[in-house]
Amino acid sequence: MIGKSILLILVVAGIVGSVLYFVFAFDPGEDTEEDKGDSTTPLAEEAIPQTQPESAEYSVLFDALWDIDVHTTIPNGAHFSPFVAWTHTQDNVVFEVGGVASEGMKLMAETGGTDLLKQELDALKAQGSVGEYVIGELIYSPAQLERELRITQDHRYVSVVSMIAPSPDWFVAVQGINAFQDRQWTDYSDIPLNVYDAGTDSGEEFNAENQATDPRGTIHLLVDDGINVEESGGPIARFSLIQKKE
Repeated sequence: MIGKSILLILVVAGIVGSVLYFVFAFDPGEDTEEDKGDSTTPLAEEAIPQTQPESAEYSVLFDALWDIDVHTTIPNGAHFSPFVAWTHTQDNVVFEVGGVASEGMKLMAETGGTDLLKQELDALKAQGSVGEYVIGELIYSPAQLERELRITQDHRYVSVVSMIAPSPDWFVAVQGINAFQDRQWTDYSDIPLNVYDAGTDSGEEFNAENQATDPRGTIHLLVDDGINVEESGGPIARFSLIQKKE
């Protein structure tokens, strides 16, 4: 015996007649009520080491589903403008349902142009609320388009917008997908995109003449049997966010 320690010797018959000795010395100390019973304690969740990388590369898939054979109302030449997908902090989504569209969102929703929206994203990126963004290309429906996007834990939320064309100021979007949850990177498949009215043009038909809304209205969900969604054959676009494996 060494002090109060207990010397535990395990003798194990080894291979080809060898004997291996494993010696463990420990001091049990004085027994207390808390010490009695099962001595195995699960490792606290806070002590679990973080094994996920700080960033991950994702495939951004825009699936244009607008199809005359499926949906009840569709204009000639139906297409989507180049989609814009960006990463951001939780409190930044660039646009907000019930809020007034920025100039960049107005231009995107009315013409499909992305230059002003890109400038707004660059400004927010400089402030730290936006991380990376990617811009697609014009896509006639039905079809698919894929791009790559790097997501970090600091900018783990993803939002996407694209104009539906022709239309007055209507666009599809999804907001604030959380790509990093429960300490791991997460995939998302086939998210239906809702259709929104930007509140900047008062036209009520796909090919309506420009009718600027004055004063400018707010961004709101567009409710129309020919467009949005279940009554007319399902969503006109879907979005997937899939982690790229090395």
